[in-house]
Amino acid sequence: MTVVEIKKSLHTSIDGIKDENFLKAIYAMITSFQDNEVIGSLGKSKLTRADILNRELEADADIKAGRVYSTDQVKEAFGLK
Repeated sequence: MTVVEIKKSLHTSIDGIKDENFLKAIYAMITSFQDNEVIGSLGKSKLTRADILNRELEADADIKAGRVYSTDQVKEAFGLK
């Protein structure tokens, strides 16, 4: 079976399933896979969707707590000023 055929078969199978608990289990399995799928890198470190979401949440918390730097501070820290 090709990937396209497998996807079509899965769509057809899932459309016919009426058991809510089984559908929730499939959903959890797919979501877990997607969250742990490597979608990028930072240097030599691989990043998953979950990693990026966590970084986003941490950044939001930093901004709300006032842990931010001005453009001039960043330039100075990197010797660009």
